[in-house]
Amino acid sequence: MTKTYPVSGLKCQGCKENVEQALSQVFGVESAEVDLDQKQVTVSGDYEVEDLKQALAGTNYQLED
Repeated sequence: MTKTYPVSGLKCQGCKENVEQALSQVFGVESAEVDLDQKQVTVSGDYEVEDLKQALAGTNYQLED
């Protein structure tokens, strides 16, 4: 599945890289690509949304579904 989610806390290129790296580590995620202008991430793969949220827990970013 491929789905786009809003992400709060995105401000710069470093934020983009941090979110992409964290979400790419989630089991089942094939790719995670952040759009800084739209403040959203597009995630592809066979994953659970709760796992994505957990991957960002404790960071300055929050995935919204």
